[in-house]
Amino acid sequence: MLTIFNVLSIILIVVIILLTVRNRPVTKAGLLNRVFIVIVAIVEVALILIGIFFLKESIAIQSASIACNLLLLIGLLLSYKMR
Repeated sequence: MLTIFNVLSIILIVVIILLTVRNRPVTKAGLLNRVFIVIVAIVEVALILIGIFFLKESIAIQSASIACNLLLLIGLLLSYKMR
């Protein structure tokens, strides 16, 4: 069950990256927010892959993944607020 959730999370993060990169920001804050979202999304995918393949039951990896999810959500909300 956890593997299915992780695969769905990776697919969702790839969609977020594609949507974020496709939109062209016009302000410097928008550009910085886009870079922030892409960096956090890449870190999130790396944490999920580490959790799947190396540390299957690591609480630290799961909590870091949740923190990255919250950062992605905040970044997305800010990007919609800046439009």
